[in-house]
Amino acid sequence: MGEEVVKVSGIFKKFKNKIVLKNVNLSINKKEIIGLTGPSGCGKTVLIKMLMGYLKPDKGRIIINSRIGFSVQDNSYYENLTLKQNLNYFAKINNIKNRKEKIKELLNILSLEGYEKNILYNLSGGTKKRVDLACALLNDPQILILDEPFVGLDYSLIQQLSSLLARLRDNGMTIIMSSHVLEPIENLCDRVLFIKDGELNVISKSQIRDLY
Repeated sequence: MGEEVVKVSGIFKKFKNKIVLKNVNLSINKKEIIGLTGPSGCGKTVLIKMLMGYLKPDKGRIIINSRIGFSVQDNSYYENLTLKQNLNYFAKINNIKNRKEKIKELLNILSLEGYEKNILYNLSGGTKKRVDLACALLNDPQILILDEPFVGLDYSLIQQLSSLLARLRDNGMTIIMSSHVLEPIENLCDRVLFIKDGELNVISKSQIRDLY
């Protein structure tokens, strides 16, 4: 039994008269990669936002015992600034100590050296995704929450990002990610959670494509 870092108990969430999540229970341990999947509109992003603290459940509790970082579908950086300006800005607002060393480390880990002076608007989608991930990792999170991290990436970039996430997990990080891209969910995740009709169920990797 691993060290529990996330506990979700009896979560309910509805918008107007539509119940999006009902009686969701979930326990996540340190060094797990959790894949969250299901049909469009099933509530994946709602659950992700509640884990991030952006939304509150109507009923139930969420307990998170570790520092989090997150990357959502809409990238959090400023496209009219350079890569270096973005990382410096987010490092300052997060009160990151040794900013220069931390930024240099992330540029190396994410293969972003040489892009420091580039305006983000001019970069490719895959490079922008790595920039967004760098922003999420600035505060050394123990839990990384990713909403559709593989959207818009080609096969090679999906493989690169999957390898990076596996290394982060091996170094002690817990990763929770939602995705419609099934291959990395099948190959990367320790557990797969499927949401349908507001209910969350653990499924085997062999069930994913049948359920879709």
